[in-house]
Amino acid sequence: MPELPEVETVRRTLAPALEGRTISAVSFDGPRTCVGDARETEARLSGQHIERLARHGKYLLLRLRKDGRKSLLVIHLRMTGNLLLNGAGSASASARARRATFMAAIQEVLRNAIGAGGSSIRAYRDGRGTPGAFHRQIQVYGKAGTPCVTCGTRVRRLLVAQRRTHFCPRCQRR
Repeated sequence: MPELPEVETVRRTLAPALEGRTISAVSFDGPRTCVGDARETEARLSGQHIERLARHGKYLLLRLRKDGRKSLLVIHLRMTGNLLLNGAGSASASARARRATFMAAIQEVLRNAIGAGGSSIRAYRDGRGTPGAFHRQIQVYGKAGTPCVTCGTRVRRLLVAQRRTHFCPRCQRR
């Protein structure tokens, strides 16, 4: 299921093909592919000019224009997990430094994942149909029972909110 790097890769590969074009027709395949009345949305989207394809988090945003009126089409590529960071409240200098280090590490991983075109663990493909290559760098996901590449401790798997989570109990302590 696509996470932020895969959504950004899809945006980057589709933007050159979509921006500046006009939507000629829209058809929703299933009942859960559109919020609201699908036929009304199909009619409303027809003839819209795509000004820009953007991304906000794990959502694709099509900035549209028709007859001088601007609109926005929000697209989600299905259910995915979320990382929640809470920056509220006062924090000590050491806590702020740890948070800054953690945020820098997350940003580096996201840059690397986007640079590699995302992860194609199952069926993910970018806007050109090309699989991502970042999954080759994954060190613990899907590797329960195998030795951690850093310390040799067996990787563990937990089920959290119906999602599989893999971790090294030695390297990734609470």
